[in-house]
Amino acid sequence: MSDGVRLVHMPSGDVGPGDEMNILNTTALAWSDEGLWVGAGGSLMLIADGAVQEEHAVGEPVTAFASGADAYAVAPTRAWRREAAGWSPTPDHGAEPTGAAVSRDGTLWLVAPDSLRAYNGAEWRTVTVPAPDAGAKWAMCYEGPPAPDNVKLQGIAAGSDGHLWLGTSEGLLAFDGHDGWFLLRGRDGLPIENVTSVAVGDEGDVWLGTPDGVCLLAGGRWEYYAGPRWMPGDDVTCLAGLGRDAWVGTGRGPARIARTPYTLEAKAAHFEEQVRARHNRYGYVTITFMDPPGDLNAAKHEASDNDGLWTAMYIAAESYRYSVTGSEDARQLARQSMDALLRLEEVTPIDGFPARALMRKDEENAVQSGGEWHDTPDGEWTWKADTSSDEIDGHFYAFCVYYDLVADDAEKRRIEAVAGRIATHLIDNGHCLIDMDGQVTRWGVWAPERLNVDWKPQQGLNSLEILAIYKAAHHLTGDAKYDEAYRDLAYRHHYALNTIDQKLTAPEWVNHSDDELAFLSYYTVLSYETDPGLRAIYLASLERSWEMERAERCPLWNFMYSALTSRLVDVQGSILTLQEWPMDLISWQVRNSHRADVLARTPAGGWTEEMDPVVLPYYERPTHKWNGNPFRLDGGNAGSSEEDGTVFLLPYWMGRHYGIISDE
Repeated sequence: MSDGVRLVHMPSGDVGPGDEMNILNTTALAWSDEGLWVGAGGSLMLIADGAVQEEHAVGEPVTAFASGADAYAVAPTRAWRREAAGWSPTPDHGAEPTGAAVSRDGTLWLVAPDSLRAYNGAEWRTVTVPAPDAGAKWAMCYEGPPAPDNVKLQGIAAGSDGHLWLGTSEGLLAFDGHDGWFLLRGRDGLPIENVTSVAVGDEGDVWLGTPDGVCLLAGGRWEYYAGPRWMPGDDVTCLAGLGRDAWVGTGRGPARIARTPYTLEAKAAHFEEQVRARHNRYGYVTITFMDPPGDLNAAKHEASDNDGLWTAMYIAAESYRYSVTGSEDARQLARQSMDALLRLEEVTPIDGFPARALMRKDEENAVQSGGEWHDTPDGEWTWKADTSSDEIDGHFYAFCVYYDLVADDAEKRRIEAVAGRIATHLIDNGHCLIDMDGQVTRWGVWAPERLNVDWKPQQGLNSLEILAIYKAAHHLTGDAKYDEAYRDLAYRHHYALNTIDQKLTAPEWVNHSDDELAFLSYYTVLSYETDPGLRAIYLASLERSWEMERAERCPLWNFMYSALTSRLVDVQGSILTLQEWPMDLISWQVRNSHRADVLARTPAGGWTEEMDPVVLPYYERPTHKWNGNPFRLDGGNAGSSEEDGTVFLLPYWMGRHYGIISDE
């Protein structure tokens, strides 16, 4: 099962007339059998069925709620106990409470910045919290510099087992209610050490509010939710656990972080609908842009630099889905996108030269990317030139997968014709793509006199690419000239040997987009090469590349490797990545470099930004395709674009096709 975690906003207009300003100033939250209690300003509000059911004025701000055998609302001078007739005050507590909890024995606990107070229903007492430098047991939790003397207590929650969790300015303090203390900090996996509020869910999950978002300890793992993907605002003022979810109060209003269990197949269905609703333009599938940011109703398609590549990967995803399920829907979607992909070559006046993108001249719901565009003779369409190796790799990958799994006889003849024209164009032009101006495109270069001379950094990758292209062309058409070109490059120009170290490493520029192109090419060439000698060389290259990619937990690379080598590798890590993939693919701004559990550093290999040596959970990271950098800590474009769900669908359905994963 996978968690489909979502942010569910509570718009102020849904909670009752006249409450807009109050609900935005939420200071305390708690669940009861009656509904959600909200403290805002000097009011106590009970919200149920989307509306305010009760409201009580207590004359001072409610700073915390606590519920157990009794329910309490805590204000600066006293606590208020819930009774049948309303809320009745307790004696003055003599503290400035920042949090409250009711333990399983009915004791009401209050934390103030410098004290811990307990109320047994009749009187208050003070509980001594040992200072971190006083030789107390929890002082040993510190490593490195000693903790400051003025550690502040800022929140508290009670677990069903009797333990109390105290938020502090230096971490999360666990207390057994007697004399046992332990402080968890960044070295223990706690993302943010300044914990201002704490809540415990029904399943024992510990939720932490901080000035920088929400932390969750669930199943022994820490999770981190921050930024507009998860929160109306990061400045958490209060929170309450409910089942597996949490209600969070912020300066921009309350919202619910909903953790809904999904099977991977149900998650795939979610992304199928996401692509269908916002990312499929005449069969071309790629990113959409939004203005205003985050407004999915304002989404516009991009006619992009890489429509051919992204559409090709979607075709493969739907082809695998058709192979697994026999779904006519999958077949029709794959067919529509294959028709669109083939048109990229058929629409240009140069045989074998596919366009980067194609769009109608009168298309209103699309954004035309920059670059070199040409009109079709009928004046109704315009197509983008300067086609790169990315597109050619994608085309031949999709041609082969669709041809083998989906295509009928008529479609096979059309694919054979287009693939043959592209491969012939490359052979006739010295293994290069020649544009409308008669010149080689910027990245369409596979010629020996370039790769073996002045294109050394691209030598390994481009050698692998062109070998895969010609091997695929021979598989699709049966024409011997493509096999001859393949063998000439592989042997006479040592392209096979060039592939062995194709993966660039520091101090060369580390390029994750090149990694994607390489794995598509590995898949294509190794799917059809039967010669043991060449296979040994290609597999040596694949092994080297995969070992360097292994830390990324990329299910697409892992499943390709498993399929090509017949060795199942890192299946659980791949499943974990699919489980972690966020349901929301909007490119919200994300920040992780400030976290206490992150070892931020600037690595070699051309990078200028900080990264972490370990891949964070994918739902905590900036959104990207598989050509992105998974070690990147910060990023996003403030919610102005949304990625398409192919990024999940392709590895998922490939894994199902090869029997590596099941439908659970």
